[in-house]
Amino acid sequence: ELLLKFATFSAAKHYRVLIQGEVAHPIFKKIWKSAVIQRYQIFCWFLIQDRLNTRSLLLRKSFHLPSYQCALCNEQIEETTLHLFLDCSFALQCWDLITPNKKRDTSVIQEIKLAVNELPNGVGMNMSL
Repeated sequence: ELLLKFATFSAAKHYRVLIQGEVAHPIFKKIWKSAVIQRYQIFCWFLIQDRLNTRSLLLRKSFHLPSYQCALCNEQIEETTLHLFLDCSFALQCWDLITPNKKRDTSVIQEIKLAVNELPNGVGMNMSL
């Protein structure tokens, strides 16, 4: 009887039943409703989901590289998404130009909120988070 119930559903209805009650962070809706082109939305989605092909992700996927350390700094630290975009000395210099009030040791979501709120209107996303 349960199988018959699901057999009459479309894939979209079945998906809604499976995720019923789960609430995503509001930033995901902001990303997909933003005014930026789709490739930037997808990049932000991958960034937040830790699915960008950093050396750390390639290591987790058993992809062989000569080194898994950050190629942008001399700190001999593994190239993770957080390091590459938030903590690397090169990334910090870039962020200082964009958002001079950047706080260290914050989450990717907090960083995106801070960057969006400090960017002038018409750059990237033209909404506040």
